[in-house]
Amino acid sequence: MGGYFYSKRRYVHPDGMWADVTIARFPPESLKFEDIVLQNPLVRMRDEAHFLIYKALERGEDDPVAVTWACPEVPLAVSDAFPGLDSTTDDGEFLLDVGSFVTYTMRELISRGWLFRSDGRWQIAVSRRNSRWLALAGDVLQWLERGNRIWLETLTREEPGWIPIERFQPGNCAPIGRCGFLRDVVRQRAPKVAFNTSYFLLEQDDYVSHHSALGDPYGLLVRDGVIERPPLYRRGTIWMGGDGRWHVNRVGMEDVWLRLPGGLRLSPPGGDGPCFALNPTDGAEFALYTRHYGIESAGRPLGSTPESPGSLEITVVDRRIVGWKYDGGLLIPQNGFVLAIAPGAVPDETVESLRAGGKVSYGFARADLAGMLRAVQAGPELIRGGEVTLGERSLDDEGFWWSREVGGEYVVGVVPTDYSDEKARLRTGRLGIGVRADGGLVVVAAAGVNEGMEIEGVDSIGLDLWVLASLLAEGGAIEAVNLDGGGSTQLFFECGLATHPGDRRGRPGLSYERMIPSAGIA
Repeated sequence: MGGYFYSKRRYVHPDGMWADVTIARFPPESLKFEDIVLQNPLVRMRDEAHFLIYKALERGEDDPVAVTWACPEVPLAVSDAFPGLDSTTDDGEFLLDVGSFVTYTMRELISRGWLFRSDGRWQIAVSRRNSRWLALAGDVLQWLERGNRIWLETLTREEPGWIPIERFQPGNCAPIGRCGFLRDVVRQRAPKVAFNTSYFLLEQDDYVSHHSALGDPYGLLVRDGVIERPPLYRRGTIWMGGDGRWHVNRVGMEDVWLRLPGGLRLSPPGGDGPCFALNPTDGAEFALYTRHYGIESAGRPLGSTPESPGSLEITVVDRRIVGWKYDGGLLIPQNGFVLAIAPGAVPDETVESLRAGGKVSYGFARADLAGMLRAVQAGPELIRGGEVTLGERSLDDEGFWWSREVGGEYVVGVVPTDYSDEKARLRTGRLGIGVRADGGLVVVAAAGVNEGMEIEGVDSIGLDLWVLASLLAEGGAIEAVNLDGGGSTQLFFECGLATHPGDRRGRPGLSYERMIPSAGIA
């Protein structure tokens, strides 16, 4: 299996363009997957506000204003932070999580034209007759300001004395989730190898739900045998079993069982005991909905759960119940799922346990996955059994569905919402990980810049997925999976950054290291 090894080469495309490619090999027992949470909210807010300004300019806005607010670094209940406040949305969802509640409130203030800024202070334009929203807005703004958790960014970084309501566009205002700079982890811990791994919420369509924030990760994460994040979509995963061997294959919600607060255990479809139906087209006693709901039946993501009089629906993000609602019609978050429970399916005491919140735990129902100790999921799968499995239908088979026009209507897709077939063929920053025949691990990373921002003859242009798969095979991989790439591509070896950052933010020649939520550390 060998020790640690690093090499660098220049891959030349048939048209003469090139990519700087880094290959790192390391022993299998050394690799772990960890989340990165930058504890300083100001740094997170400022960096992502700068990113939002760039995205607004890219859309053609002349003088955008961005507002960001930082969600808590650790779970926090609304009842603890805002005792006595009614956290029910206008759609009837009861919010349990502070991040969800603050995001809902801020978005309502912005979309209703109730927020403005004067002489460096946040102001609200809510009628005094609307006592509920006066209380919500006042308490939430106070909580944000007291904790230095709200940030205003302008194009010039100079704040005018008056910023009217119409300057705050919803697309330029975002909650900031759990993310940080990989470089900080490398400086603190000095690992031999470190690289980005999971996909995370980045585009506006990714965090349409108030349970979602820019920078939040999604996809299976297993640490020390505990499933910290479930496999929402059936996608390529690299995982280590109890015998210390690494594998690559697809894992999805149909492969796991879940245990709810109060002790109720639900098996996947076809399992033993009470089972949940995954994205059913008709009623079920227990129905589990992800953003993939509707693609097979309607040809598009339906986005919300179907109307279901009397059913209790709980929203779950990672391992936490973050909200609940009755009767259906609940928006499904990109980074979580909704579990709908039919009337009378569980005792009243179980209903009360679910409405109180708490944690959900998971386990693997598939025998070959039992005993999994470590795992991370991204996709698509690239190599299995020594053969490249990447094909024209790989993205469809793994539940990728990018936002698009359908019958003249714009439909929000399944995360990552901008990952189309064209993206798979696009030369951009790429990173993949593979298992070698001797059991060792290999990572291939290629630097690439934002499309249209490259300087010819200076910048590495990146790879498409097919070339990435071939280079992993050349590196000895007999199984391999694609990890998050693009402007997030980062590979450190012996504390040195081996890939040039590809995030240009509209400025050719400049490089910005992107914050990420999770990393592989070896």
